[in-house]
Amino acid sequence: MFKNQYLISNKKIQCNLNEIKWENTYIYVNDIYQIAKEKKNNKAIIILGVFFNPVDRIYEEDEIAKKVLENSENVNDVINELAYISGRYIAIFSENYKNYIISDALGMKNVFYYYDEEDNFYITSNPKMFEQYNILNIKVPEKIKNIMQDWKFRRKEMDWKSDIWYDIRIKQLIANHYLDIQNKKTFHVEYFLENKYKQMKKEEIAEKSIEILKNSIEILTKKYKCRLGLTGGYDSRILLAASKDNKEKIEFYTYKFKNMNHLDYKIAKKLCLKIGIKHNLNYTKKLSKEFLNVFYQENKFPRILNKTRNIQWAYENLRMSNYININGNAFNVSYSKSDWTEEYVDKIMSDNEYYAKTYKELKNEIKTFSKKSNIPFGSVSIWEIRGLWVNQFPREQDIAIEEVTPFDNRIFIYLCNLLDQKIKSNEYKKLNVELIKKMSPDLLEVEFSRNLFREKAKQKIKSFIKSIIRY
Repeated sequence: MFKNQYLISNKKIQCNLNEIKWENTYIYVNDIYQIAKEKKNNKAIIILGVFFNPVDRIYEEDEIAKKVLENSENVNDVINELAYISGRYIAIFSENYKNYIISDALGMKNVFYYYDEEDNFYITSNPKMFEQYNILNIKVPEKIKNIMQDWKFRRKEMDWKSDIWYDIRIKQLIANHYLDIQNKKTFHVEYFLENKYKQMKKEEIAEKSIEILKNSIEILTKKYKCRLGLTGGYDSRILLAASKDNKEKIEFYTYKFKNMNHLDYKIAKKLCLKIGIKHNLNYTKKLSKEFLNVFYQENKFPRILNKTRNIQWAYENLRMSNYININGNAFNVSYSKSDWTEEYVDKIMSDNEYYAKTYKELKNEIKTFSKKSNIPFGSVSIWEIRGLWVNQFPREQDIAIEEVTPFDNRIFIYLCNLLDQKIKSNEYKKLNVELIKKMSPDLLEVEFSRNLFREKAKQKIKSFIKSIIRY
């Protein structure tokens, strides 16, 4: 159970997981791909998950941990060093027996935390572990139960926009934040970008962003068997373009299921033909009782969605293999959301008292970070708040396969936001199209599904109007 999950406490826990005694904490893991530890004088760091440095092209875990610690005097330095690191991971930094926990840039590796009445702390990537190991009997207030049962909430795939979890005793770490474990406080990270990046011109920013993506793909294919899902959309095509130099080491696929947009797999097949690679169709099926039994055991509040069939396919076919799924989730964080005004964010965060409370505490931090970084208020908002929804699916998928998005890198996110603002102010072009054009312009010769769907819809409407007029 709990493949790719972790549980951390200052108290020894009786469980069937592997125990790591580190500094003044106990860390329990099942299958965490990478663990790197480094200690120097009164400082120490441990990093768990999948992590690599695509900026400096460092992929050895111990070397990464050593570099982070050597260049850090305090927790802020550690966070600045982690700006170079991509992946799906957590880092715990210890200084004079005081511990801080930091997640990856997008918060893809979840951090849920709870303090008992004796001030013992428990931190996990999956709250179900609290119940499984007799730490906490999860209880949900009636107000939150009503929200969870509301059809709008379910239609949005349980898009929970709060650092207060369903059991209000449990909190979750928002992206761009770190937890001071002993003091039970979270803090927003400071803006960090070296002067050499700030002074870059548009072409230099584009080149550096592309370099980070290509290095990410290269490193992942060196260390793992890799899969990359293709659709007719923009984000997977960026990754396909970045993967061309390593295409022979990657399995390209599209999930096929009932009622899916048929343009997705037709366009994916065309893209693979365009660059001369095999395209695999993975046929999903109705969820079985056996799979659902496992899925319910691993998730306290499981979501049953169309894409849950994808997890079942991976569970049945890949769970015993050391695969990494390369995914394009959260590229929208890289866009300049200048149209997401403060008033608009205010509105979407006013759905209920839990969202409102989190947003009230977060708003000034977002404004400060936005001003210092020159990233629009809306972009920072979607980065930090939207991430709470995006990271749910990789956690559900952990029972089958680990997933990483190469976009999960703070320097990449900064650079793309700066680039997108320059593009929008001068040329009114799409950021994703700009990056694809520079990496593999031939991939733009194949239409995007969204554009095709729009054109087909227009044609149908025109035909319908003409038929009415003729009638």
